[in-house]
Amino acid sequence: MNNNEVPELRSIWDEAKGHIERGEYDKAVEIYKYIIIRYADNAIAVEYANAYIGDIYLTTRQHLDLAEKHLKKAATAAPVNQHYHYLLGFTYSVKEQ
Repeated sequence: MNNNEVPELRSIWDEAKGHIERGEYDKAVEIYKYIIIRYADNAIAVEYANAYIGDIYLTTRQHLDLAEKHLKKAATAAPVNQHYHYLLGFTYSVKEQ
């Protein structure tokens, strides 16, 4: 990633955060999906985007299979991040109810 992409990525993250704060979860998910594609060479950006998508799906209790898929990708990218494992476990719990 070159230095010109850093401000763009920060701007995109801020936009997604704004959508989440306004409850516009579908728009935020689309932005995170864009990040996964556009910044595929940035492992941290992809990790966080997958985690946020999984968290959104878990929060809305919609698309729990997709929540699981994205949280697994985040946990695989950062296996020591306990928060991802917690969210994944919570997803399994919600799916069982």
